Order: sequence, then C-alpha cells, then structure tokens
Amino acid sequence: MKNKLLSFTWIGLAWLFAVLPAIAQQLSTNQVNYQLTYNSATQTYTVWVVPQYATPNANNPNTNEFGATAQVSLKVPKDFVIQNITDIKGSWEKSPVKLGNQPVFTPAGLDPNYLYYVIGKTSTEADYGPFNSGTPVSLFTFQGNACYGSVGILAKADPFVAASRNVLSLNTACSFYSRSGQATSGNVIPLEQFVEKFGPDVDCCAPSIKLIKSISSITDNAPTGRGVGDVINYTFTVTNTGNVSLSGVALTDAKLSLSNIAVSPVT
Repeated sequence: MKNKLLSFTWIGLAWLFAVLPAIAQQLSTNQVNYQLTYNSATQTYTVWVVPQYATPNANNPNTNEFGATAQVSLKVPKDFVIQNITDIKGSWEKSPVKLGNQPVFTPAGLDPNYLYYVIGKTSTEADYGPFNSGTPVSLFTFQGNACYGSVGILAKADPFVAASRNVLSLNTACSFYSRSGQATSGNVIPLEQFVEKFGPDVDCCAPSIKLIKSISSITDNAPTGRGVGDVINYTFTVTNTGNVSLSGVALTDAKLSLSNIAVSPVT
C-alpha cells in the first residue's frame, strides 16, 4: 500500500506540472531574479525575489506588486532535507517532494550528489509590497536537517530542468507571474518574468570570521613631555562565526602581523 501511495503521489505531481511548459514560452519585459541567502546565527535560509523594475509601471498602476502563481526550485546536497518552510510573502508549499532520485531520472545521468525541491506558491494573489529595481523582497524562509554543503536556486541551464521536461514533461524551472509582467490589454498566455538566479549558492559550512577592534588603554603623553596627545592601545579579537574550525589565520595591517591564530566555531 505504501508503494502504491508513493506512485500515486508521483503521478499527481507529474500531472500538476505537465501543463506548465505551455505557458512559459514568452518572457515579459518586467523581469525578476531569485536570490538565496543564509543566516548562520539562526541557521535559516531566505528566498528573495529581486525585481528588475519598479512599481507603479505601465502594466501595474498600483504602488504594490501583486502576483498569483510562482515557483521556486532549489538544488540541494542529496542528504539535505528541507524543513520549516515559513511564509513571508504569499503562501508556499510546506512539504515539497524531493526530486531527482526517482528511477525514471537514471538515464539522464544527473549528478548523484544533488537533488531538487520544487516549491510552488498557491494561486491566491499575494501582495508583495512595493517593488524597486534591484531591491530584494523576501518570500519565505526554510531550514535544513544538517549542513551538507552548497544550496542554491536552480539555474535555468541546469541539466535537471531539461531532464524533467524530456522524461516526464515536468516544468521544474523557477517561474514568476505578477500584474506588472502582463500587458494591460490582457494576454491569453501569461508572460514569464523569471530570468535567472541572482548571486552565488550559499554554503552553511563555509567559514565566517568577525574581527573586533577595541580600545584596551589610553595613556596621556602630555605630562611626560614626550609628545602631545594620547597613546592608544588596541585589542584585536578574531571570532569564527561559521561552522568550520580554522587555523593558521593571519591578521595583518601596516604595522602589525599576527599569524597561526586558531579559532573554533561559535557554539
């Protein structure tokens, strides 16, 4: 019964996305990117939409942007399990299926070290707030079960996109549709607005260093006759705010060179 249930879920997913390639042919002049960031302090990923236009505009006279459907696809390490998807703008799928390890994808020769999540937004129109060109707007956050390496927005040219389309007629590419993307005359076929991912993939295992420079003491030189003004002694504190231990760290400036500093991750 469990196997039958899984098969039904997979067939349902294929049917759901099979119609999408037909509506994603033309690109709107008002375009967007998706960006992914990671907060090491909270171990939380955030997905952003980065518009390349502003509101209001010729297609949308409103100050705010409104959008019905959207899809954010992620490329993740194979052992990464997405958790705690939390809405910020719009209502997003909370339990997406991990794709790429199903037997049907075996002939495609995909990289076995990575799998994929396709996270759709409900068709209810969402208020994204004002759009300004180049200014990211947060859509939702999520966490992972552990740190396994780089997580990123799925690129349009990733082999998984073509494999999904060729094998199962699935549209696993990212997409975005809003009022500003469609001409006011009313297109029969909605115009795609997503162009490409923005910025690099994020790695929760990457080191992160914070340097704090603080005053440790101040000596007044005037009474000694050795000069005018104060002698200020500084203390430099190096903190590893990432998840990877570091050694051999060198701190240098014009008059200072300290090496072989070992710093451990913050716990």
